[in-house]
Amino acid sequence: MGDEGTAYLNYAGELAIWDEDNAAAGNYALYLGYKKDPGYSDDTVKISIKLFTSAGEEIIAEAHKDINASDNGTKLEISGTAIDADTIIEYSLNKSGKINKFIVVEEDASELGRISKSGTLIGTKSVASNIVVFFKDKNNDYSIEKLTNFQKDVKLEAESIVTKDKKIAAIFINKDNQLDSGEATYGVVNAVDTSVNEDKDKVSYVEGYIEGKELKAKANDLYSTWKETTTASGIAEITVNADGIVTGVTYELSKDIKVEDFKGATVESKDGDNQFVVNSETYQLADNVIIYVWSDKDKVWSAKTSISAIKKDNHIKAYQTDEDVEGFDVILIWE
Repeated sequence: MGDEGTAYLNYAGELAIWDEDNAAAGNYALYLGYKKDPGYSDDTVKISIKLFTSAGEEIIAEAHKDINASDNGTKLEISGTAIDADTIIEYSLNKSGKINKFIVVEEDASELGRISKSGTLIGTKSVASNIVVFFKDKNNDYSIEKLTNFQKDVKLEAESIVTKDKKIAAIFINKDNQLDSGEATYGVVNAVDTSVNEDKDKVSYVEGYIEGKELKAKANDLYSTWKETTTASGIAEITVNADGIVTGVTYELSKDIKVEDFKGATVESKDGDNQFVVNSETYQLADNVIIYVWSDKDKVWSAKTSISAIKKDNHIKAYQTDEDVEGFDVILIWE
């Protein structure tokens, strides 16, 4: 059934006793720390060990008496070896929930290279399909991440790795700058705020439109520069990571983006299906142009895909965000 333990058979070959290990060998965790439980005498030291498991949970479990654990006052010491916090270990629990196996299995991670796009290689090292990626962020919070959430264009900086069957089975990363914040695309922002979810946790969120599609997403943080899009600020560069979390909002656009700000001049006419005229100049629209229309009444943007949204006397701002596309591919309109 997936459990591992010791089986004792009788003379007839029948199972007589099953000594179960609830968590079998091969379970990886980060060792976080320990404490000496109150009431234990110095000659029989018993230590409760805190782990961050591959299930993404913090647990505290008592070390089984068979583990030769001693407290040297600063670090956990097992069988004479001092163990630092944030060390990858392999552990198991017995049927009483006590740690009966605690093995340091981390290895040197200095020879790692770039992560392949598919996440199957780190440099020349193969990655197990069920790799456990331990991550520690700048706030010292721990999580289990996907390997593909990390940058692929730079060498991966990891603290330690575990290999099994010549494949990386577990890895510990504690550098925020290794995370791939996601691909930046363009849109408009109607709301940047925080709220409290059903678990009474404070949650940051961003609402608006990105690439013409409605955006209602959690955010990893809120900064003073994150704000709603106004008719003056123009489109925003919005970054969303692989998990759909907004990781950045900025109005400092790339210099490669062509912008036409008509300084208050309005649309004089539309010329055919994909052109408009301002100040007697004709401007080309891209085939898949995205149009955002400002509502003075509701003070929000909406997205349109038809150029019929562009009307005579509209104020307009035009962007060419893709140099490989002919014409302006993002348009802001307000009356």
